[in-house]
Parts: sequence; structure tokens; C-alpha cells
Amino acid sequence: MFDKMSERDFIMIMAYVQSERLDEAVRCYLELRRSDCGYNEYSFAGVLTVCVKLKALWLLKQLHCQVFVLGFLTNVVLSSSVMDVYAKCGEMGDGRRLFDEMKWRDVLA
Repeated sequence: MFDKMSERDFIMIMAYVQSERLDEAVRCYLELRRSDCGYNEYSFAGVLTVCVKLKALWLLKQLHCQVFVLGFLTNVVLSSSVMDVYAKCGEMGDGRRLFDEMKWRDVLA
């Protein structure tokens, strides 16, 4: 169904995650990265969930770079979520570096 859609977005990733089809969620994310789709701060929730479930540090680092390049690290919720996934993947050092670089922090962070 995804392959036949004229417009693709990150909602499809969440559908794959909810049905535990994590490999397909990763494939979908990689396809969307190559396409010209719009991103917002909420686009990455499903991919972060995949990172946790698969302990996919390589994917988390790609996502972190993409969030940085798109300028979304100023979003406290998204930055805190990325930091949380680093911790859940056992990368406390990377999570701490992100925390130290955050301009704004809240209780969640």
C-alpha cells in the first residue's frame, strides 16, 4: 500500500511500529529521507520508537544528525526524546553530551 501512495509521510512508520513490523518501518524511514517530504518536530516519533525496540544505535545517530540539520534540536521535547533513546540504547555519554548542548531544558530533560 505504501509503495502505491502518491504522498508518503511518517504516519506510515507509526503504522509499521504499532504492528511490530520494525524492519519495514526502517525501510520506510530511509525511503522518506530520500524523498522530498516535509518534516516537522513530530515526524520522528515512530523512528525513535524503532531505535529503542531494535537498539539501533546506527539509526539513532542518523536521526540525531537529521534533527540537527533540520534545526529541530531547539525543540525541548524532541531533544529530550533523542536523549532518552540514547540512554535506552546504553549510550549515556552521547545522551549526556546532547543534554549539555541543550540551550533550553525542562523537567523532562
